[in-house]
Amino acid sequence: MWSLRKDPPVAVVIVDTDEQIRGFPELERLELEGMVIVEPVEVIRYAGRGPAGPAGPGEDRR
Repeated sequence: MWSLRKDPPVAVVIVDTDEQIRGFPELERLELEGMVIVEPVEVIRYAGRGPAGPAGPGEDRR
């Protein structure tokens, strides 16, 4: 039987470079229980707005 918990598990996923994740300044200041996992990923499909990668001159990718 399914039930709703007051504190369900939450997963926050941040996709960035290893250096950016490890250098995230708030990471150490967070007073939450949990874990941080860094693992390689392989993008097999990108369905965003426009091509992947940094915005070029005159492009706004917000």
